[in-house]
Amino acid sequence: MKSSWIYCSLFSEIINWGLVMKDGIKPILVKLSSTDNFRIRIDFLNGPNIQFALFTNQKECAKVAREIDLHFKSFFLHSKLYEKPTSLPFNTLFIPFPQNSIHYGLYAFDLLAEGHQSNLRSLLSEIILVSLTDNLDDSSILTLGLYLNLSIIMVYNLLPDRRPKTLHVRLLEIYPINQLSIDKAEDFVKANRNILTEILSDVSVNDFTENQSLIWLTRWQKYLKINMTKQGVKVNEYCLIVATTINEFLGFDSETVQLLNVLIHKSISSEQRFII
Repeated sequence: MKSSWIYCSLFSEIINWGLVMKDGIKPILVKLSSTDNFRIRIDFLNGPNIQFALFTNQKECAKVAREIDLHFKSFFLHSKLYEKPTSLPFNTLFIPFPQNSIHYGLYAFDLLAEGHQSNLRSLLSEIILVSLTDNLDDSSILTLGLYLNLSIIMVYNLLPDRRPKTLHVRLLEIYPINQLSIDKAEDFVKANRNILTEILSDVSVNDFTENQSLIWLTRWQKYLKINMTKQGVKVNEYCLIVATTINEFLGFDSETVQLLNVLIHKSISSEQRFII
């Protein structure tokens, strides 16, 4: 039985994303019994939007697409998130789509990556769904990126045969640093020192005891440990794949990746122990 992805884009301001997740995406997943067959990614092309995709039987695609369309149009209306065009001037080369609207077929997944990284991409989608809640802003997404990326290093540090500097150097290859990102990081640290300290405390727990307020984080770290310790896994290469997939799913552009890099390197010493 052949299946296909239905690619949806939910355009709305970032501050509304928690509501879109909780009252928009979660109910339709339950209704369609698709809690294990979806993807969620953050995107900013043509305006801030949540990429929401469902994997379904090809014969059911048209029916499911109609249900999705009716559901989200009703959701936007009843949530008083009325459709409105983006006002001039545009901050992008392309004309943004109207806010609080749903559109289709604006992207497609790398099916090879989906085949090789299905569990990783599924888990990241679930984490985005449960961790990004009300009153979001750009720093909320960056904070989630820090939690996920710093957890890679924390779990890596627990490996008995780790080579401390190897992962640190390899991460630099995908996290280039420039002076602008350093300056931005300094401003971010000054404004969010307490938050960063809390993040480091949360990710530094090394016994994998479930944190009731951050169940998704414990699940993420356990997932990383299981996969890093599988026989035959090239750990450094695996960590790079995970890091780049995180950046993809959180919609980080090169500038944000550079900022993230500086924050990561301000958080670890040359021995890869956390500092702030």
